[in-house]
Amino acid sequence: MNLFQSDFRIVADYFVQKREKGDYIPEPQEFVHVQETLQLLSVMTGDHRFEDAWKDGKKGGPCNMCDVLDRIENRGIQQGIQQGIQQGIQQGENLLAQL
Repeated sequence: MNLFQSDFRIVADYFVQKREKGDYIPEPQEFVHVQETLQLLSVMTGDHRFEDAWKDGKKGGPCNMCDVLDRIENRGIQQGIQQGIQQGIQQGENLLAQL
């Protein structure tokens, strides 16, 4: 891994960790080319969430993989909250209909 000095080091580190450990713990290395690196990860993994983290419209953009993964995780949390709200509404309507 020490052979790579560019953003490709982040990409290579991602795949090495996923292969060896099955999980990824990011290093704090900052991106030089954020959008391009995330697009490459999206294409190579088939996971659009990397690119979506860049496009999420939040001011400041991600600086490193920690930021990217935080954005992905927060979007998942928000989606879960919305699904929970919808399920709660549906259950409430079902209970009212039974009365």
